[in-house]
Amino acid sequence: MSLPYTIEPFPALPDVKLITSAVYADHRGTFCEAYREARLHDDAGIPAFVQGNVSVSHYGVARGLHYQVEKPQGKLMRTVHGATFNIAVDMRIGSPTYGKHVHTRLTRPQEALWVPPGFANGFIALVDGTVVAYECSSYHFVGADRALNILDPQFGVLALWADSDHALILSEKDVIAPLFRIAEGVPEKEWRA
Repeated sequence: MSLPYTIEPFPALPDVKLITSAVYADHRGTFCEAYREARLHDDAGIPAFVQGNVSVSHYGVARGLHYQVEKPQGKLMRTVHGATFNIAVDMRIGSPTYGKHVHTRLTRPQEALWVPPGFANGFIALVDGTVVAYECSSYHFVGADRALNILDPQFGVLALWADSDHALILSEKDVIAPLFRIAEGVPEKEWRA
């Protein structure tokens, strides 16, 4: 039996995965199975989810890079409408890929990006009215939130943001977020839990 999706790990960060669901089309439109716990757990090691969130963003809004130093959340990110430029950074102290990052565009609702616990993650809305839905592997833990500066030159986001007529729109928290070299990492006891 063929799987209703493909799972593609990123070579630089194999724990981060692009999951593309099979799309079934007919005269009414399209359908895809976006998530099935047992299959994705068995095939990709993705846990069950306990919380779901949705954001709607204007063109040029940058959300993130966010992560948690205690009870970190894994996130299955999906751009339901519009387009996003996504980035994930390994913040796991003791990980062989600590500090490495990957980025990708999500432009179709059948695509999802798995960002494991212990990674900072964020996105930039490339279309006005971009809708992002994401499921989380653990509940939000107040006081454990951290932010990493999405404009850190180490990640090259500004070089990829080609619209010189529009500055990125960030929250106050994200504007003052530290660069990677001074940011707090996720302790090994938290991300291995």
